[in-house]
Amino acid sequence: MEFVVLDTETTGMSPQRGARLIEVAGVRVRDWKVCRSDCYDSLIDPACIIPITITALTGISNLTVKGKPPVKDVLKDFFSFVGDATLVIHNAPFDLSFLDYYGQQSGLGRLQNSYIDT
Repeated sequence: MEFVVLDTETTGMSPQRGARLIEVAGVRVRDWKVCRSDCYDSLIDPACIIPITITALTGISNLTVKGKPPVKDVLKDFFSFVGDATLVIHNAPFDLSFLDYYGQQSGLGRLQNSYIDT
């Protein structure tokens, strides 16, 4: 059995209302063992100002994301990393709404993976 446990950080609650992804991360789990060497983590330049409340919550500031890759590049790599693995996500509807929205905006489409919401 193979899973990818993933998490995102964002600038707000809804991509439809302008919130952006600022970090995407995942770690692979094979045969119930975390593969620490098989992980993905990237900050994203959201091309907007990160609200101070988000910086206080996540520790990610405008300076932290300056010069980081755009969402399209990060999601292309992340979707490739995920492959067809089952996803494990805390509050899956939230994270998937961002991954799907920006995946579609970037021409990458939506993740079609099975997932477990914790």
